[in-house]
Amino acid sequence: DGKNGENVLRPPALIRIISAIFFGLQCVYKYAGYPGKWLSMLLPCNVLWFLHTALAFFPMSSNASHVIIQLCVAYSGLAIVALAVPDTDDCVLPFEKVFFYTHHTMLLVLPAYHVG
Repeated sequence: DGKNGENVLRPPALIRIISAIFFGLQCVYKYAGYPGKWLSMLLPCNVLWFLHTALAFFPMSSNASHVIIQLCVAYSGLAIVALAVPDTDDCVLPFEKVFFYTHHTMLLVLPAYHVG
């Protein structure tokens, strides 16, 4: 922990805003899609967005933040697989395919901030 007990691993404001926007758009696309599509929120890449959002906005210790960052870095390989072999057959809403690629690319960029 930093001075005054602040969490030094908390991302800066820009990354917190990006996390909130992507998590919000993800929720909109899942709930506005076909019936049952919201269940895909349990897929690993979607859970990673929840972890990024939790890291950005929920108060937690540096130890908890460190665990979340380790999980995000370890599971970022799944975003590479999603980009290499995309399954966009269920992307039927406007701009949903663009969001799919942007969503998975950002899942690679955000952990790079913490590693770099």
